[in-house]
Amino acid sequence: MSANPSTVQALQIDGLNTLQIGGLTITKDIAKQLDQLHSMHDHTRFEPLGRVRTGQGFEGMEVLGRDTATGALVIMRHTPNPRWVTEAYDDAGKTRYRTANDGKDELRNALTNAYSQLPLIVLPKDGRP
Repeated sequence: MSANPSTVQALQIDGLNTLQIGGLTITKDIAKQLDQLHSMHDHTRFEPLGRVRTGQGFEGMEVLGRDTATGALVIMRHTPNPRWVTEAYDDAGKTRYRTANDGKDELRNALTNAYSQLPLIVLPKDGRP
């Protein structure tokens, strides 16, 4: 599905933000089928529209947006904290904490801050708000 910027509309209905493209309301079922961009590799070609919750059990943020390379509506799943765990030891014994250790913490934090400020888009189940 291609998203022409002139046809993408964010609507506010009774205090809820929904998304329509060419008159079609984007639903949870549609969002689940969109191509996905990787937040740490594809962020430069991603134009975010808003945060969503598809209900697929993803731990991080889900963001709908436009792939600027193709114009297509896509979803990006962004993990604010990496999933892997690094073990550290101290005088009291073994402790565990989450850490990235991949040199991308600054970028990850910047994307997390930017995506956190986006409006939440409510995705209806069947096209009705």
